[in-house]
Amino acid sequence: MISEQAVAIYHPQDGTLTISGDAEINGPSAIQMKSGDLTITGGTITATGPPFVETPDADDTTSGAEALATRSSLLAKMATQMF
Repeated sequence: MISEQAVAIYHPQDGTLTISGDAEINGPSAIQMKSGDLTITGGTITATGPPFVETPDADDTTSGAEALATRSSLLAKMATQMF
């Protein structure tokens, strides 16, 4: 999945997003997770946008290059499952 102008993957719903194998996720902001579960077992995730700016846009996305952006409540859950 390659995007030149927007988030490559926006996941606002429940469910599981799985990235594996030789998947290539590439965009100004590569992945924005707002809900659900994320499983990464392979692939390459690259953010190509300008430097990160910590100000949410009107649609609650962020501005700048982020390989993975999450809501803080998801980050805590993901951190416990990564190791």
